[in-house]
Amino acid sequence: MAFTTVSMNTWLYPDSKVESEQHTIKLNAVRGGSAGFQILCTDLKAGRLNVTATAPDGAQCTVEVYRELSVRVEKNTGPKGFTADWEIAKEYSTREAPFRVYDALEPVPESGLDILDGTQAVYVALTVARDCVPGKYAGKVCVEAGGQSMTVEYELCAAEAELPAESLNVTLWYSVGSMAAAHGLEKWSEAHWNMIREYGKLMRRMHQNVFWITWDTVEASVREDGSYAFDFTNCERLIKLFFDMGFTTIEGAPIYGRDNWDAAEFKVNTPKGRVLALSRESYEYVTALLTAWHDFLKEHGWYEHTIQHVGDEPHERAAAEYRILSGIVRKYMPGVKLIDAIETYELEGSMDIWVPKNDYYQKNRTEMERLRRLGDEVWFYTCCKPGGHFCNRLLDMPLIRTRMLFWGNFKYDLTGYLHWGLNHWNIEKQNPYEDTCPQSGPTTWWPSGDTHIVYPLSGGVIGSMRAEMTRGGTEDYELLKLLSKTQPERAKAICDRMFRAFDDCDNSAADFDAAHDELVMSVK
Repeated sequence: MAFTTVSMNTWLYPDSKVESEQHTIKLNAVRGGSAGFQILCTDLKAGRLNVTATAPDGAQCTVEVYRELSVRVEKNTGPKGFTADWEIAKEYSTREAPFRVYDALEPVPESGLDILDGTQAVYVALTVARDCVPGKYAGKVCVEAGGQSMTVEYELCAAEAELPAESLNVTLWYSVGSMAAAHGLEKWSEAHWNMIREYGKLMRRMHQNVFWITWDTVEASVREDGSYAFDFTNCERLIKLFFDMGFTTIEGAPIYGRDNWDAAEFKVNTPKGRVLALSRESYEYVTALLTAWHDFLKEHGWYEHTIQHVGDEPHERAAAEYRILSGIVRKYMPGVKLIDAIETYELEGSMDIWVPKNDYYQKNRTEMERLRRLGDEVWFYTCCKPGGHFCNRLLDMPLIRTRMLFWGNFKYDLTGYLHWGLNHWNIEKQNPYEDTCPQSGPTTWWPSGDTHIVYPLSGGVIGSMRAEMTRGGTEDYELLKLLSKTQPERAKAICDRMFRAFDDCDNSAADFDAAHDELVMSVK
């Protein structure tokens, strides 16, 4: 058996080789923050994999160990998004598809796990308690595999600084229906509610604090007189669950939608059918829905903790109609900030929180900053776009780019991040481990891993290396913000070493680890 320690900020693959053995590693973390590293083991014999990790002697710290599971990348990401052939993608992609990469993280129980093949990757995650005494601590990780054993010694430096309270808005859109389907559960059964909680724990691990409420949580019906009635029973339970878990903001899902992305006309789903958004039927339904939604939120004291979508991704052809629909929502939800992912900046006055894709923001930064000067907020999002050299969280991009997304939040003072795909797999047609590029249209495929960042596993749900990058990146953001209060030039310099623009990042894990160590030790 050959083994070595590896930075948490780089991909490992089933065909990764141990070039030179390194059996020690040093980690730096603030109190309340996290750190981690990988162990690559090759030339293993069949048998059991057992991992025993001891917390650093004397440190208030928890240690978790995971076996990394490989997932299949069928296609490479295109230069602007979606997918492309290797001849186009080789300039910026990590590997030629198809290939497998370690992403999913399976907890290693005390009883161990069966060795899957001759190569195994182990991820070790540390969380430092807020009351940990600053100092240097030593710990060990023992790996037994196929009758062979090895030991990694690590040093944890717990810095004096403490991770600040969450200030960045983070929302990853989830599907409660997919949660039920992936685990063979009846929707809204007690087993389903228990599973929703498990997904919520992973969301909070990534410091997600904004949670969207989709309209399938509200049961709409038609009374005998033709008026509408709404049952918020499931919605109420879901909101209470997430607030109890530490989420802070309700994100009302879009009221209106379009039949396809290119369409200019919005529509709305009613119990009587799908109708044009500007129709009389739509206005009657939306009036009833928003009045009920407003009163429900007010009754529970949640109104001031709510932001509201109107219609997703309005572009120039849909802008005029969007303005009208935004006015309707403002009429019945006064004082609530309106938010949407956008494809045009020519929507002044119709929303309060603008969410452009990071490439759109970078290209139209002057206009977006003009809107901010006028008093609006600016977040950003990623999805099936952008591709190429831009930061996104796709499986054929350098792993570090998922973490760099949140350095972009700091560099440009963007106060939120949105992604549509926490768990939007179609479990009947898509194996999330094997079909990471499911078909999105007759001739198009979602780019690798865009549909999900967590994975279903028998009896539960598991995270991923990309989820750990999200966790680390959001913590980096808070530390950069904290440092900028007392040493703004140093914070800027550290950021600029790694992140110059969304399409100009240093992809070196070694460079990042050095910059991150400086950040941790600089913050007071």
